[in-house]
Amino acid sequence: MARIEQIRLVDDLDGGSADETIAFMVNNAAYEIDLNHAHADKLRDALAPYIAAARRAPSGAVRPRRARAAAASTMTTERRQHNNAIRSWARQNGYPIADRGRIPLEIVDAYEKNAGSGAAPAPRTTSTTPAPQFQEAG
Repeated sequence: MARIEQIRLVDDLDGGSADETIAFMVNNAAYEIDLNHAHADKLRDALAPYIAAARRAPSGAVRPRRARAAAASTMTTERRQHNNAIRSWARQNGYPIADRGRIPLEIVDAYEKNAGSGAAPAPRTTSTTPAPQFQEAG
């Protein structure tokens, strides 16, 4: 049994037959649109003055399809560095903290409140023994 599969591009503007897919990027968001020749020419004409005034990105720049992955990678690196700073600060200030995993919100809050001032609150302890009660002599 023979099988033939066809892929048909549909113009995203008018629903007719499309001739090409155009990829572009604006504000670090990647887009693709399927257009017929007439619509593709209109898009290129509309962008022409902006392209003429723009500078080309370096050859190693992110391509539209990879833009999200690159942004996620940067965010991950920044987040990792921030978490490492919190863990280091927590250890220096007596907070028990694991090398991996989620950082307790209490530690994150303490870091954000005190990391810049150099002051460190005492770590909270979770003790079920009530604190001793003292009475004034007199």
